[in-house]
Amino acid sequence: MLFRGILLFGLISLTALPTFAQSASSNRVDSEQELLLALLKVQQEKPTGTAALLRANVSLVTPSLWQELNERAARTYYQNQPDQCLRLYDIAKQVALQLNSQKLLARTYYNVGRTYSGLSQYERARASYLESHQAFAAAGMRRDLIYILSDLGTISFILEDYVKAKDYSEQCLRLAESLRTSNAPLGLWPDEYGVAGALATLGELAMREGDFAQAIEELQRSLALYQALNNGGSDYDYYLVEVYAALGRVYTTAGDHGRALLFLDKALAKTPSSSTQAASLLNSIGYLYMEQEDYSQARAHFDRSLKIYRADNNQREIARVLLNLGVIEQRQSNYDEALTRFRASLQAAKATQSIDVMLAASEGMGVVLAAKKDFAGALETFGKALVIANDHKDRTRKTELLWRSAETYYEMGNYDEAVSHAESAAALARASYLRKVTYLATTTLGQSYAAQKKPEIATETLKQAVEQLEMMRDQVAGGEGELQLFFENKIAAYHALVDLLVKQGKPLDALLYAERAKGRVLLDVLSNGKPDVAKVLTPGEKEETQRLNRRISEINNRIKTEETASSSSLNSLYTQLDASRLEYQSFQNALYVAHPNLSTRSGRTAALTTADVNGLTRDNDTAYLEYVVDKDRVYLFVLTKDKLNGASDLRVHPIAIKPEDLLRKVDKFHDMLADRNPAYASAARELYAILIAPAEQQLGNASTLCIVPDGFLWNVPFQALMTASDRFLIEDRALYYAPSLSVLREMNKTKAISLMMDSSLIAFGNPVIGKDEQRNADLCPLPEAETEVTSVAKTLGPRVSKILIGRDASEKTFKALAPTYSVIHLATHGVIDNRHPLYSHLLLTKTEGDPDNDGLLEAREIMDMNLHADLAVLSACETANGKISPGEGVIGMSWAFFVAGTRSMLVSQWKVNSASTSKFMIEFYKSLDTNKDRKAKSARNPAIKLIKDGGYHHPFYWAGFVLIGSN
Repeated sequence: MLFRGILLFGLISLTALPTFAQSASSNRVDSEQELLLALLKVQQEKPTGTAALLRANVSLVTPSLWQELNERAARTYYQNQPDQCLRLYDIAKQVALQLNSQKLLARTYYNVGRTYSGLSQYERARASYLESHQAFAAAGMRRDLIYILSDLGTISFILEDYVKAKDYSEQCLRLAESLRTSNAPLGLWPDEYGVAGALATLGELAMREGDFAQAIEELQRSLALYQALNNGGSDYDYYLVEVYAALGRVYTTAGDHGRALLFLDKALAKTPSSSTQAASLLNSIGYLYMEQEDYSQARAHFDRSLKIYRADNNQREIARVLLNLGVIEQRQSNYDEALTRFRASLQAAKATQSIDVMLAASEGMGVVLAAKKDFAGALETFGKALVIANDHKDRTRKTELLWRSAETYYEMGNYDEAVSHAESAAALARASYLRKVTYLATTTLGQSYAAQKKPEIATETLKQAVEQLEMMRDQVAGGEGELQLFFENKIAAYHALVDLLVKQGKPLDALLYAERAKGRVLLDVLSNGKPDVAKVLTPGEKEETQRLNRRISEINNRIKTEETASSSSLNSLYTQLDASRLEYQSFQNALYVAHPNLSTRSGRTAALTTADVNGLTRDNDTAYLEYVVDKDRVYLFVLTKDKLNGASDLRVHPIAIKPEDLLRKVDKFHDMLADRNPAYASAARELYAILIAPAEQQLGNASTLCIVPDGFLWNVPFQALMTASDRFLIEDRALYYAPSLSVLREMNKTKAISLMMDSSLIAFGNPVIGKDEQRNADLCPLPEAETEVTSVAKTLGPRVSKILIGRDASEKTFKALAPTYSVIHLATHGVIDNRHPLYSHLLLTKTEGDPDNDGLLEAREIMDMNLHADLAVLSACETANGKISPGEGVIGMSWAFFVAGTRSMLVSQWKVNSASTSKFMIEFYKSLDTNKDRKAKSARNPAIKLIKDGGYHHPFYWAGFVLIGSN
């Protein structure tokens, strides 16, 4: 709440008022100052005596007395004494009446209205503004009516009285236009102030009605007026922030998260950190991240917002933030916690009569009920909310509720109702330009058509859903990590299309759509190139990046030095670390918004074509196996070259097992190998029969297999599967892996750039690490690392190799030199963080006093580099692991190297044995020297040698290493 143009003087204590000369028989006093003090005392002790006191001292009742009372009221408001503030305004109203001044009475009511607004008592605020409007009209102060009407529109919008909000705002604009050339007296505020406020309200109303173009136009006009009023100053910053925030919300709802974050960040930069404006902005930014599926960032912003609102006991906004926190829990399938949040939100919303939040909380509860298979309860909840949404003409909420109902009917198997509701939702979403809801409703509609056995219209509808989603890709706020999160749970339309096209006997079309769902972020990076971030940033941005990195490094160092500290102390440090990481990522996202040229997105993926598929089979020696794992089924696509006519031979094989059953078998087999369990053979044969045998005839004599896994199949060490004749698959064929055939195509196009020969190698081994890292039980020792890298160097020759051992194997050196080599070898410890995969790291020697080179080479830091390596070998534990992201693959260390520009990776799937690893690596490089164009065969040879070595026959010793990327 702002009181413009009111001077704040020192305040006399009201609890110890001084005595003054006063007649015993009357209320007369001798001066205006004595009258003021008497009024304060009477108001405190006997408010009904105020009028009598004023009548007894008519000569002292002046406009200056009124002014002093208003100034004191403003000061007490800012001193957090709202009751005293309102009592002072009551006196000021009586002074205005005594003076018979409608103008002063109107301004007093106006200040009262602003006070109630600041206290979130909006009905009282509106009543006071109406009194002010009446008094200004009586006084003939028509220009003052402009901002009063504007404020009435704003308050009515907050109260969700949208009809009156629009009426007051339009009245404001008409009045301002009629007075534009008038000689009417100036008002307390410039005409432009009221007009700007009315335009902002009309913009908010247009957004609510789904007319985003109109909303943006109105808000931009409002913004221009406030900027002109500011005239280079800061008097109107509060209102600028409100319009920036509104533009941010419009762009968020429209799905343009890049522009949304730009405006929200502008607003936040002008806002005190503990203000209610900041709380509102934090909630809006949290909502944006929630829509991008980045729940860590979303929760962090919501929590900060909630803390401020709770300190102010703002129940109306507390309800809104609790609602958003409930949505996060619901989307992450934490249904009990989600219900708790939704119920708390609903209770607070009812107490403050916030219809919008009540509707949203009801929708959330219905979604949870549907997830728990209480379909009747879900539909009843949606139906009640839909009635209210219709009554309040809330098109956005109506659209969402129709889609949610369609989803529920689909899960129930009532496909006719699902189609009916999805059609309505999709039509409304398109009309309102709700891009995300358009995609979701169209996907449900396509799935429902398919369930009705209408393949043609189902196929066309699902293709529309895919097109809608891919149009949204260039509107994600942030870099590659943020884009990956956005796409993570948006593959349903692709998988439904794959299933339809397979059933229609169109395997090539099905494969092309399967490909469009895979490796989308990597494909963008490889197709469009990676910009040099350092060249784009301003000095201030570089300094802030360094500060945030330094903060993360400092907390990491404190954690290391307090390994033996109490659990509460360590928990506090880890909480600080998470907060610092989120702050860093938030700043990085803002950089991508501020510098659009950093984006690697082209608007849509460079999808695989029929010509690309045919081109892959030019190599007669390689067969391509691509898996698609849906929630209900698994498909295997196999691409080979027909030996008779030389044409591409693409076939699809349905895998006869439920995905959940296959998942259990995969996890069991992986764990058996990682734990050196001797009884692995039966599981190895069973998985071969499930995953490879259906295509065995088509594979023929292909000596190399390129595996494109999907979902949990990334955890399968295919090389250790066993044929019916008890031979490991790798004994018969070389293997390598690819995130997708499209990504593989781009990797094959890229040539390694090196300042030296194509085979130039830089190797890091046995770095100097502190005692704190060595105490970490999660790190497996690699004592032969130094011997390993030395032997590798001897294999390739000193002319093309640079070996860095011990103290020389530093993070700083890696960052400086690695971009100039075509082969990078790291024999060191690796630490995988599946919760925050881009903070997984390799341990190198740290540079003392340099927080940017703390010895933890994190995946996020690798992503920011520009590497040109043809091959990177991570001779460390679990470097192939990370978080499995639907569609994108494994997000972790190898993914980061690919984003940085590396064409292929040799990485491990479990904690490897140091001695066998060294043997494997030395033999790998010997083979690589003679098979320069066939990395998969070079990786097969050491595996064969270890199999034949009695001490290392178990797959634990050799099957963990996988080659991913270009062969």
